[in-house]
Amino acid sequence: MAKNRDELSLEKLGKKIRQLKEAKNITDRELAKLAGISSSQVWRLLDGQVNPTYSTLKAIAEVLDVHPGIFFDI
Repeated sequence: MAKNRDELSLEKLGKKIRQLKEAKNITDRELAKLAGISSSQVWRLLDGQVNPTYSTLKAIAEVLDVHPGIFFDI
């Protein structure tokens, strides 16, 4: 079954977050704690299973020291 555009976008977002997280040498649990979200939410984001809110992306961007707009340029 072909993936729709939203599924592909969420997968790309998860990959982008993973790349940035790994570049900063931050674990999934550390990202969750520092961003104020659950570890399970981080795991679902990284797997492209959830469509995060802007406030969640903003919190993740702050932890990763990037502008939130980077998540929309994928």
